Amino acid sequence: MVPPSDPTSDTNSPLPAVIEARGLTLHAGPKCLLRDASFSIDRGKFVVLLGASGSGKSSLLRVLAGLESTGDGARVQWTGEISYKPESIRQRIGLVFQQPALLDEWSPVDNVQIAIDHADAKRSTVSQTSPVRSASGWLEHLGIPASVRINQLSGGQRQRLSLAQALASGPAVLFYDEPTTGLDDHTASRALEWIGQAHREGQVTTVVVTHDYERFAEMAEEFLWIDPSRQAIERYEQRDLQRLREAMQIDHGSATAEGSVPATKPGLPLGEMIARLLEGMGEVALWLGRGLAALLMWGKKGRWNVRFFLHHARLVFGGTAILYLAIAGGIVGFVTTYFSLRYLPFRVYTEPLLMEELVSAIGFSLYRVLIPVLASLLIAARSAAAVSSDLGNKRYGGQLEAMQLLGASPHRYLLPAVLWSFLLGTWLLTQIAYLAASLSSQLSFVAAQPRLGASFWQQNFTARLYQPDQIGYAGLGWNLCKMGVVGFGIGLLVYGLAMRPKWSGASVSRGITTTILWCTLWALVVHMAFAFFEFQQP
Repeated sequence: MVPPSDPTSDTNSPLPAVIEARGLTLHAGPKCLLRDASFSIDRGKFVVLLGASGSGKSSLLRVLAGLESTGDGARVQWTGEISYKPESIRQRIGLVFQQPALLDEWSPVDNVQIAIDHADAKRSTVSQTSPVRSASGWLEHLGIPASVRINQLSGGQRQRLSLAQALASGPAVLFYDEPTTGLDDHTASRALEWIGQAHREGQVTTVVVTHDYERFAEMAEEFLWIDPSRQAIERYEQRDLQRLREAMQIDHGSATAEGSVPATKPGLPLGEMIARLLEGMGEVALWLGRGLAALLMWGKKGRWNVRFFLHHARLVFGGTAILYLAIAGGIVGFVTTYFSLRYLPFRVYTEPLLMEELVSAIGFSLYRVLIPVLASLLIAARSAAAVSSDLGNKRYGGQLEAMQLLGASPHRYLLPAVLWSFLLGTWLLTQIAYLAASLSSQLSFVAAQPRLGASFWQQNFTARLYQPDQIGYAGLGWNLCKMGVVGFGIGLLVYGLAMRPKWSGASVSRGITTTILWCTLWALVVHMAFAFFEFQQP
């Protein structure tokens, strides 16, 4: 058998390389997938990346697309050099995920429009050759209904919508990750037609990751095959297709254990433990600074900031959250008033003497202590869980990575939206809970003391809070400050924990549980810390 062409050679290529990898070593956990591999992807070519299941095709694609970091928590560890020619091509990489990574809360038109709005800067860096259409034009071109919700689209329609989104961003290099997996023969054939048409019309460099190479045999100009025995990449041209079939039929076995990532030894030296502690403290400081900066951050397109904020505001203080806090506040107002009056010791003697002070004490404790603590805990449980679930599923489903490739940075859009939603939502929900507590307290008092009536309650309930020479109730500044700290911390915790890698639905669930734990703990610590200063006697 004639050996395949040298993967590092570009002498047979009429076009220069657009992506070139040199000395690439790739690990997935303890398994070595590639070792010191070098290859290039030529500009304008239709390339198919092949390999057996588990050989690292999708991992390599993510590395080439810039979605895999080299940190300790990364799913894929890699070393080597990946160069883009020109460097601005890095900003014009599109990816059609195996499972379409669409923003389900928005319409198909919005999913394409966000790509169009963030493609302007990309088009200015490299000459634009792909057709420029409106969002509705892309949907019509690919046969996608515009008036149907995302979750009502078929699998093929969602795949085409993901393709429309990627094309609308003006890519120079377009990756596909198993685009025909899970599709029936007819839908898969149609998908191939759309992929071929997108390659010809857009004049983009196309790289398809698949194990079903026969579907792409006529369309592909080159094949890159991951050889598991050599842990290398071999290049085949269209005329070498028969030799590629023969090579793939040989049982190369699995990657050897040689070169695997060494297992971490149990226990850490004291110096390394201190270093990791300092690193953790530095990460906390980094997130704190990023959060403070995000409060003043505005995206490239202001309307998308508003859209993301409205979406997360609905999760934090939407209708169900308002009802939830109102019911909880009403229960607390009833319990504190009813049982304080019901179990007042020596009622016959103390009631006439203590009633005014008792009602004013109830009003003070509800406004300054009980309702702020209750609201903080319920927001940390209910609203934090809602946002954590939303962001966690976006992380797991690849929507955040899709936003990154479109140029709509999650840190620029999602972080400010989450922080402002919790800052405003914490204050708003606390006020709603207090109003509900005040109303239920008044009703409970009138029912228990019909002789004194509502006027007595109104006169004394805010006696310790109302001061004619001040704006608002006494302690308003303290409440605004501590609830602001609570809301900011909850928002930062939710976002930071949700950004951690999610490998399964179970990891999303664990992330929600962890978020609730840390957010409720944060709320309690903040209130305890403020109590040392807020209630000091002058």
